[in-house]
Amino acid sequence: MRLSAPFKKLFPFLRRPSDTGFNTAAGIDIEQNAVKAVLLSGSRLEHICVEHYLIVPLAEDTVKGDKIQDYERLVTYLQQIRPTLGACRRIAAALPDSLTATEELHCPPDTSVAEIETLIESGLLPSAAAESVRYDYHISAAPEAQHIVAVSAKQDDIELRAELFEQAGLALSVLDTDLLAQHHAFLFWLNLCAPELLAEKTVFVGIYSVQTYVLIVQHGRILYRQETQSGAAMPSENDISETFNIQTAYTIQRALQFYASTQDTEPPSAIHHIFLTGAAAQNPDLAATVSRICGISAQTLHPVAHAKFGSTLNSAQLQHDAPELTIAFGLALRGLHHD
Repeated sequence: MRLSAPFKKLFPFLRRPSDTGFNTAAGIDIEQNAVKAVLLSGSRLEHICVEHYLIVPLAEDTVKGDKIQDYERLVTYLQQIRPTLGACRRIAAALPDSLTATEELHCPPDTSVAEIETLIESGLLPSAAAESVRYDYHISAAPEAQHIVAVSAKQDDIELRAELFEQAGLALSVLDTDLLAQHHAFLFWLNLCAPELLAEKTVFVGIYSVQTYVLIVQHGRILYRQETQSGAAMPSENDISETFNIQTAYTIQRALQFYASTQDTEPPSAIHHIFLTGAAAQNPDLAATVSRICGISAQTLHPVAHAKFGSTLNSAQLQHDAPELTIAFGLALRGLHHD
């Protein structure tokens, strides 16, 4: 079932970006170890500016994996973010990708909206036809075809996330998925700093406290995505883990091998760049280990560090914290360009 009117208004997953955007928007990322918030201003790519950000560490067992363990405690942590956001009313958050289903399809350019929704409910996301499930989709039109990305989630999960933010005095405007938020953040960097890579197949890897997301992107579209649990214990600042580096590199290698097995006409050598983000991406020698095992150039990249910084921010501290902020930054970008 498609999002009913109230849900569509509050929780469009993938509405098409507007041309002008909004002046300010905030993205709030709830991870197992911390809540991260980023406040952005600016509606044009080259003008996007980080006005404020905040990282609030969470007590142990407040959030476990993709589950909220202590609802009331998490509300109090979210309330700490409210002063940072000021008068901002464009707030975007995410459901963990593990609580959603995402699928893609291509349709002839003359396919109607009603036909697209029938395809989604009958074949693409069969669970979307259930009363307990809500879904939304985004259409990228091209002369030769329409490319549709559809996302579904249980209504209970959507409502719980909405109520959580409402209890904290933070009414949501956009509900996305954390994997797609990572995609938004990397697309910002591609378009701003490396437009020459847009036509290439490029690998973007987010390494977070619970999961690792591997995305293969071309022309702004996700060609392949993989979510895996973080295989080794996350390294601390005082524990440089070569085991973690090796396991992470093999996770990426397996994703590349699986993707290559689905491609009949293009060799693995068609991919030339791997970019790593997330706090664990800072682990010394991780990029070198990934390069060695995968045979592809790898480097760390934290998209928020390439935005402009507000005059009140400590730019050195933001550069230090940038690995933690990729998903929150991607969510704030969604808020800026959401209609």
